[in-house]
Amino acid sequence: NNLKDIQDSQKPNDTLKNLINLIRLKYENGSDITKELLLLQEQMHDELKNVYLEKLYVLSNKKFIGIQKLQDEFEISMKEYLKEYYIQKNNNFFYKYLSRFYSIEPNNNSVFKNETLKYFSIINGKLKEKDVKSSLEHLLKIESSNNHFNIWIEEASNYIEFNKNLNLVNSSQ
Repeated sequence: NNLKDIQDSQKPNDTLKNLINLIRLKYENGSDITKELLLLQEQMHDELKNVYLEKLYVLSNKKFIGIQKLQDEFEISMKEYLKEYYIQKNNNFFYKYLSRFYSIEPNNNSVFKNETLKYFSIINGKLKEKDVKSSLEHLLKIESSNNHFNIWIEEASNYIEFNKNLNLVNSSQ
């Protein structure tokens, strides 16, 4: 009887954890999570959790683009930034002309003397690990990053905030 009672008491907890994991996965894919948030709301009875849930609703209405698209958008913006960066650094006509035919991006296996390339290499690695928070922190260290990455920064910030609130709901079970 005791074993059955323990198993029965763990089922709602497992259900809630599975639901939170489903919400996280769907959000990372850029899918609509409204139905799952409604199910989560039905499962929760704590007022403190409802505050976090309201924040999740607000963030889900902003329609996150998804981790893969976030990585792709970063790649595009990074190449544009580096092209402009090197055109400004090498201010001559020949370089400007040739820059139309190639793109610059950091190699993940290299050691960089240039801080900007080093940060971009770190950010690429962190994004592949889905560590958006560290990626954003490193990006903000780069000069004029707000001008070139403003949309990316907003999406990354929403993703970080969403996961923070989802973790708060999960941890307060």
